[in-house]
Amino acid sequence: MSSVVDFEEAGEQAIRDVRDKDPLNYLRLIAVMVPKPQADLSGRRYSDEDVADALATAREVAAELNRRYGLCIEGNGAPEQTPGLPALPQAE
Repeated sequence: MSSVVDFEEAGEQAIRDVRDKDPLNYLRLIAVMVPKPQADLSGRRYSDEDVADALATAREVAAELNRRYGLCIEGNGAPEQTPGLPALPQAE
């Protein structure tokens, strides 16, 4: 018997049973069965202006976080020493 025939004969009831008796696997089943939207970005080109706008927005958000929380947004490439913890040895 094929799985299509199995489902046609008892599929709806089987899904109901899983929903009632095993909610975790029911959610897994639904996650597999529901089609996922596919974003087609093939061939999508971003203009220099799009990239510049996105970068400016990211910098504005980072500057706001820095203003509010004092986060460092510009690194210097050197590891910082953490008080109370020894520094890791440099890789060879």
